[in-house]
Amino acid sequence: FDSCSVADISSFYTGGPLTVVSETETQVDENNRVIMNIDKNTSNRFYVYGKSANSRAAMLASGGTNHFVNYSASANGKHAARFDTNNYSVCVNGGTVTDFVGNVSLPDVSGATMLIGDDANSGNSIEGHIKRLALYNVALSDAELQAITS
Repeated sequence: FDSCSVADISSFYTGGPLTVVSETETQVDENNRVIMNIDKNTSNRFYVYGKSANSRAAMLASGGTNHFVNYSASANGKHAARFDTNNYSVCVNGGTVTDFVGNVSLPDVSGATMLIGDDANSGNSIEGHIKRLALYNVALSDAELQAITS
């Protein structure tokens, strides 16, 4: 199964808008299977994971407040999550973009560790393979999210 850890991501992510794109193939499609976690601490992080069979979530924690975009999809396929101030969305396999409704501030993840396919806090690995993971230091548009996941 695929997983890796990158300590102190400040060499390639210094804060601000972020888009995460992943293409995964899993054997277990169930609760808490982590795709990507940029974690300074549990109060400040970006998190993309499986909630249960055919249910995913992108989560942003800022200053101890958790904000979720929940969406129905298998863990298999192409997922994109856009994180920006008051502009927080997900798209799967070129489908409809699902937005978080409400005010969202970006977390301070300076010096954070990025975990791919695993979460040091829970130990719930993806139990599969990550074919591709890309980070963009911009908030991609709805059309770009759909195109990149098609």
